[in-house]
Amino acid sequence: SEQPTSMTPYACFYYALAAYRQALPEVAMQTFTKLLQQYPTWHQRHEVLYWLAQLQFEQQDYLAAFSYLAQIEDPAFEASILQIKMHFLSQAIAPHLLTTLFNQYPQDSIIAKAWLQQQVQLPFMQQDTNRMRQVAQQLKLLDWLY
Repeated sequence: SEQPTSMTPYACFYYALAAYRQALPEVAMQTFTKLLQQYPTWHQRHEVLYWLAQLQFEQQDYLAAFSYLAQIEDPAFEASILQIKMHFLSQAIAPHLLTTLFNQYPQDSIIAKAWLQQQVQLPFMQQDTNRMRQVAQQLKLLDWLY
């Protein structure tokens, strides 16, 4: 039979989800974080990381959100990760923040595209034209620049 403690991570998980749904992001964040700390090998770890990323995106802490997403290794999450990145990067983000994100995750094509789109809209003197050209070549998006 199962040990009595085997239900504990599930209880924490659903408690955190309930807190999220009741608009208590701090409680959800604390509970998910505690869950990861206490059960680092729990089989639903990737789902916990995804929810932590969601919470961080909603708090506009994009660096923390991407950090959580980067820890998800389960290929089943690929589509969801793509979707959440595209959703939050389509919103208005300060240029310095997007540049910081891009510097931290230079291989992430979704961040690269968002950065490039933002650069194109900046006044010419503020554009990083050399890097724009490199990124456009890398992504095969040279037509974006002209």
